[in-house]
Amino acid sequence: MAPRFISLWHLCWNRLDNCSSRAFLCKLAFFPLLILIHKSYIFLVCCAWICIFLPQVTYHFFHWKKGTPFADDQGIYNGLTWWEQIDNGKQLTRNRKFLTVVPVVL
Repeated sequence: MAPRFISLWHLCWNRLDNCSSRAFLCKLAFFPLLILIHKSYIFLVCCAWICIFLPQVTYHFFHWKKGTPFADDQGIYNGLTWWEQIDNGKQLTRNRKFLTVVPVVL
């Protein structure tokens, strides 16, 4: 009789759908960069943490999370990310340019 114990290694590495997801690939691509920022002696510890978490939070809320934070939309925007909802999906508007430039300048 086979043991019923399934290791965490088995669960994580045998799920190929997780490895091909967009979030996993983005985190895998930015992980070495984030480690370099955090380990460099140029930044203070608090600045390094801000440089690490600000892009992660921005990406999560603008480009990954779908729907709206408001409950009064009756599910109209459940299929769109927050970035797609800005200006009804029109590209290169003033609001989108502002939201792109300001974090870079800061």
